[in-house]
Amino acid sequence: MTAGPEHISVTEAAGETRPHAAVVETHEAGHGGGVAGALSGIGAELGALASDIGTLVRAEAKLAVEEVSDRAKRYGAAAAKVAIGGVVLLIGAVILLVGLIVALAEVIGLLLSLLVVGAVFAVAGFFLVNTARNALKNVDLVPHRAINRVERDVQQLKGSL
Repeated sequence: MTAGPEHISVTEAAGETRPHAAVVETHEAGHGGGVAGALSGIGAELGALASDIGTLVRAEAKLAVEEVSDRAKRYGAAAAKVAIGGVVLLIGAVILLVGLIVALAEVIGLLLSLLVVGAVFAVAGFFLVNTARNALKNVDLVPHRAINRVERDVQQLKGSL
């Protein structure tokens, strides 16, 4: 049995080293010929194509997982920095707040200074929380590169059929 020319399969492109021969077989004695031989070759090609598609889908899924994982790690690192910065900021704000209240108490009284300072910080905190929440909404965790590659591969496969 003689095979056609070798070609590199999708499995090899995905990092596996499993080249396979084009499966169009030639007529040989004892192996049948004509339509049966052609159908056998087409069936083998379709089997190889199905195998290649499966390998391609697995490779693209692995890429998507890696892409999402990378984005999630960056998001987690940024969130941790925000949390640590928030704690340090809170400690500094409490110390400044106590000083401000004591200074204002000398001028307008303790109760009124507590109300004024509390109101100012409540309004500022509200705006900061809304700004941060909106920034987190804009983080996109969808693996666009992997999706684009799969869509491109599907179009190429449709074109080859």
